[in-house]
Amino acid sequence: MEVIAIAAVTKKVVDIIGTLALEEGYRLYWLREQMEWIQREMAKIQSFLKEADSNPTSSETLTTIRRQIRELAYDIEDIMDKYFPRLASHKAKGKDYLCCLCNCCTAHELALEIEAIKGRVEAIYNAKTTYPTCDIGSSGHDTIWEVRKNFLYGDEEPNIVGFQDDIDELKKMLLDPNTAYDVISVVGISGLGKTTLAKKIFNIAKVELAKDSPYDLHFECSAKVYVSQKQNVEELWKDIAKQIGVNKEEMDVSHVATALSAFLSKKRYVIFLDDLWSDETWDKLSIAFPNNPKIGSRIIITSQSRRVGRHVGGKNSLYKLQHLDLKSSQRLFNELLMKGASTGETFSPSLKAIGQEILTKCHGLPLAITIVAGMLRQRKRKQHTWDYILQSLNKDGQLSKVLDLSYQDLPIYLKPCFLYFGLFPKDHEIRASEIINLWVAEKFIPLSEQIPLADDEGEAYLGELVDRNLIQVVSRRSGGRIRSCSIHGLLHSRCISLASEDNLFKTWNNIASNSSTSSRVRRFTTEGSSLSQFLSSEGQTLKIRTLFCLQGSDELSKKHLTRVLQEFKFLRVLVIECLELPLKFPKDLCNLRHLRHLKLSGYGLEKLPKGMSSLQDLLTLDVRGCPSIRLPNSIWKLKNLRNLLVHEHIHCICRTKAPLPNLQILSLIRGDSLEPKHWENMRNLRKLGIYYPLKEDRKINVLWFTTHQAEKLENLRLEWHLDSLEKSMDLSQCNKLQKLHLRGFIQSMPHFGNFPPNLTELSLVASQLEEDALENLKRLPRLKVLKLGQNSFVGAKIVCVGSQEFPSLEDLRIDELLSLNELRIEKGGMPRLKKLCYCKGLRVQVDNTRSLNMVVTINY
Repeated sequence: MEVIAIAAVTKKVVDIIGTLALEEGYRLYWLREQMEWIQREMAKIQSFLKEADSNPTSSETLTTIRRQIRELAYDIEDIMDKYFPRLASHKAKGKDYLCCLCNCCTAHELALEIEAIKGRVEAIYNAKTTYPTCDIGSSGHDTIWEVRKNFLYGDEEPNIVGFQDDIDELKKMLLDPNTAYDVISVVGISGLGKTTLAKKIFNIAKVELAKDSPYDLHFECSAKVYVSQKQNVEELWKDIAKQIGVNKEEMDVSHVATALSAFLSKKRYVIFLDDLWSDETWDKLSIAFPNNPKIGSRIIITSQSRRVGRHVGGKNSLYKLQHLDLKSSQRLFNELLMKGASTGETFSPSLKAIGQEILTKCHGLPLAITIVAGMLRQRKRKQHTWDYILQSLNKDGQLSKVLDLSYQDLPIYLKPCFLYFGLFPKDHEIRASEIINLWVAEKFIPLSEQIPLADDEGEAYLGELVDRNLIQVVSRRSGGRIRSCSIHGLLHSRCISLASEDNLFKTWNNIASNSSTSSRVRRFTTEGSSLSQFLSSEGQTLKIRTLFCLQGSDELSKKHLTRVLQEFKFLRVLVIECLELPLKFPKDLCNLRHLRHLKLSGYGLEKLPKGMSSLQDLLTLDVRGCPSIRLPNSIWKLKNLRNLLVHEHIHCICRTKAPLPNLQILSLIRGDSLEPKHWENMRNLRKLGIYYPLKEDRKINVLWFTTHQAEKLENLRLEWHLDSLEKSMDLSQCNKLQKLHLRGFIQSMPHFGNFPPNLTELSLVASQLEEDALENLKRLPRLKVLKLGQNSFVGAKIVCVGSQEFPSLEDLRIDELLSLNELRIEKGGMPRLKKLCYCKGLRVQVDNTRSLNMVVTINY
C-alpha cells in the first residue's frame, strides 16, 4: 500500500510543479524547489519499497518503516490538498496569488509543514541504515513451504475425502492413451488440496509402473519435486534425474539438462511439479524435457495461477479445483477429529453445535479444515476450549499465513486492487465495470492521454486476479469478457484484515475495537453498521478519502448526509446505497472538489445541487438506482466525466453547446434530452444507450451522428415507443460497433449492408419481424450472438439452410416467441453454432452431425 500512496503523491506533486511553472514572478521559485525536492525523495523511497517488497523475509524494523512511509505519504497528500487549491481559486478570482500567499500566515504555515516533512524523511533514512530490515533465517512462509515439501516427499497416503469425482476425472486424463493432454494442470487458491489431489494421481501413476494398465498404458519412470517461489533450477533437474535413474556419469559428461532430456526422450514418464508459481520458472525447467516425448508421457503440475497452467499445457490442460461441499467438508472434519480417538468415543450436542460453526468458517477449504481439526484434537473436549478456537479462528496465525501466500505473490500494483473487494458486502456480486471505475478513481490505475487504455488495463488487472483464483467469475458477456464477479467468503474476511493492517480501509468493527485508529482512516465502509454510528465514533476522520455508505434497507437522513459532505472535504469516492434518500441532495456536495466517483442509489431523491459543475475531477456519475432524480444542467459541464449512468426515466435537458468531451459511457439517456448539435463534441463514446419514452410524429433520427462522431462506439442500445424505427437506418460507417440492442417495432430490417461491418452481437425485443425480415440478418458475416427476445419475431417458423446463412453464428437464444412453432437447422446451416437456448414447446430439428457438439438449454 505504501508504493501506491507514494505513487499518488508523486503524481500530484508533478501536477503542482507544472502549475507553478506557469506562474509569473520569480518569487514562487522557492515553492517550486520544495515540490521538486519532494518529488526526488518520493522516487528514492519508491525504489526502496519495490526492493523491499521483493524480499519475503522482513523484520519488525521494516514493518515500522513501511508504516512511517505510508503515514508520510498520507500527510504530504493532506498538505497539498489543503494549501494548493487556493492557488487555483485566487487565480480564478483575478487576485494576486503571490500577495495572498506571502502577506499572510499561509506561506509561513506551508514552509513549516514542508520542513517537518524533511525531518521525517531524514528519520526514515536513518532508521533504514541503522537497523536491519531483513530477518536472518526462515520466515513464517518458509515454515509453511517446508511443511508442504515434507508432505509431498513423505510416504503417507493423502486423505482424499471429497475428491473422488476429481480423482476419476484426472485418472482418465492421466491413463487414457487417446487423451489430448500431455500436461495436467491442477489449479486453485492456497488450501484447496491441490497437492493432496495431485499426489494421489501421481501415486496412481506409480502403480501403473509395475503392471499393465487397464487403459493399455504404463509408465517407465517417475519423479516429483517441490518447486515453490525461489528454487535453484539446476538442483531441481538433478533431483528429477536422480529419481528417474539417470547415471551420475552421464550428468558429469554433459550438462544435467541435456542428460535428463536425452534419458526422458526414450521413456514414457510421469513427472509431478508441485507449486509452480511463474511462467519464467517453467521456461527454465522445460529445457530438460524433450520436445517430442514418448506417447503417453505426462507432466502433472499444481499452481495457484490459471495463467501458469495455460502457459505450461494450454487451456485444455486446466483442472480447476473447487471448494468442498458441505457434505464432504463434514466427512473430512469428522474423520480428522476421530483420528486417534478411542473406539466408541462421541461428542456432546454442545460440542457438535460449536463444531458446525467452526466448520462453516472454513468455507469448504480442506487446509482450513485440517488445521482447525488438528487444533481441536490437541485440546480437551470441553465447551470452553472449543469456544476459544471458534472465537480465535480468524486470528489464527498459521491459517492466515497459508491464505496470505497467494496475496504475497501478487505484484505491487494488484495488491490494493484485490483488497478493495473487501469494501463490498460479503457474497456481493460486483459489476466488473464498477470495480474498474473505482480502481481508476482511486488512482490504482493511472489515467493516460489515451482515454480507452484505463478500462482495458482494468480488465487486464481483473483477469489476472481471476487467473490467480483469488476472484470468482459470476457471469461473462457473450464475447467472453467478465460481466460480474465476487470473492469467496474466506478470502473476503482476509481482505478486511489485511486492508486494516495496511490502513487501506477500515470497517466499523475496526473502528469500534480501536477508536484511536480513526484519525488515520483513508477509506471506510459502513457495511455492518450505520452511518450515524461511524459519525459518532471518537477520533478525527477528516482525512477520509473514500466512503462506502451501504445502509441496506435503512433510510439515510439529510442531517447525517450533510455532516458527511461538510466534514470529509477531501473525498475522492462516495458510494451511497440505501432504501431511501432525502428529497434534495445537500448543496455541500459541490464543495467536494477532489471527488472522482459518485454513486447514489435509493428512492426519494429528486434533485441534485445546481452547482455540480465545480466537480471538475469527477470521472463517474452513477445514479441508475435513483428512478425519480432530475439532473441539473451543470453536469454537462463536467469536462473530465467519463461515465454517466442514469435510470431510463431520468430527464436531463442539455443546454450546453459542447458537453462532455471525454465521455465514454452514456446510458440510458432519454432521446429528447439531447439535440443533434450536442453530439459534436462527444467523440470518445464507446457505449451509448438512448431511450425514447413517448410517441412522436417524427422518425428516430439519433443515428445521424454515428458516421462522424461515434468513431469509437462499440456498444449501442436503442429503445423506443414510436410506430417504427427509421427504415433507412444506416450504421455501415460504425466500424468499431460490435454490439447492437434494438427494443421497439421495426417495420422492415435494414439491408444487411447497412449494418456495422464488424457487428458480432445483435439483440432484438418487440421488433415484430416477419419471416422474410430475417433474410438480411442471415447474411451478416461476423454475427456470433443473436438474441430474439419477447415479441421480436411474429413468424411461425425459422429455417436455416446452407453455410451462407448465419455463417459465423455461435450462440442463438430464443425467448418468449409465442407465434414461433418450429426451428429447423438443416445440414450446413449455422455451421459454427455451439449454444442453442429456446423455450419449452418449440419444435426444434438440428442436423444430427453437429448436435453432439452443441450445448442446448431449454427454458421453462
